Amino acid sequence: MRYIGIVELSILRWNSKTLHQEEHCESKQKLWRQLIITCNCFATRLIEKRKYSKAMEMLERALGFIGSELGLLPEHNCEELTAIVKDTYAYYYIRRSKPSASYQYLISAINIYKRRNDALNVAKCRLHQSFIQCAQNKYSNSMESLRKILTMVENGALDIESDYNQVLLLSSVAYHNIAVQQLMLGLTTDACVSSQNARRLARLCLNVSSHYLPMLESTHKQSLNQLSNVLKNSHNEKQASLF
Repeated sequence: MRYIGIVELSILRWNSKTLHQEEHCESKQKLWRQLIITCNCFATRLIEKRKYSKAMEMLERALGFIGSELGLLPEHNCEELTAIVKDTYAYYYIRRSKPSASYQYLISAINIYKRRNDALNVAKCRLHQSFIQCAQNKYSNSMESLRKILTMVENGALDIESDYNQVLLLSSVAYHNIAVQQLMLGLTTDACVSSQNARRLARLCLNVSSHYLPMLESTHKQSLNQLSNVLKNSHNEKQASLF
């Protein structure tokens, strides 16, 4: 909190000294944007540590900086940053077990990204949307949100993005989450296929997916174990019927 206050004060002082100097305008915009991004990152870490009151304070400060009367940011930057912060609000509320509030903030973020034709961030938000829907016991809707991500990839909607590793990682996580839900629904064979797809895609982008590999391997192993148990039970039932 103190760090944010010091940075804010420094930027404001610099802004007052260079108010009519256009050559400093771009630098001030970058610093103000970084300040908002930093607030959002701090809020995310505070949510992870379950320090919810401080996290909410940080999110409110981020929104306040975006809507500042100083007008340091152009409108298109304000829109993008608002979407980022609203996505974090969605994370805050799902961690507080308030999926309805979380969903409202997430849909607002998705709508902003759609207006900006930001397909990659729309797809990332679809992942979050699927998680929230799962928390609401809306499993078919959750699965549909994940399939929308894969459809975007298949249709080339994300090809315009420069970092294709992010697209591969996104697809991998989507397949993994599909596998998890398929296990929950007892679709063991389908879960094995989905979890294998997740592992295969993750291996194509190891520079960004290495953190997720243990989770992907664990889910695939669980899928195979459940399939093995299903086959064993089926085999035993067939043998019992012979007697």
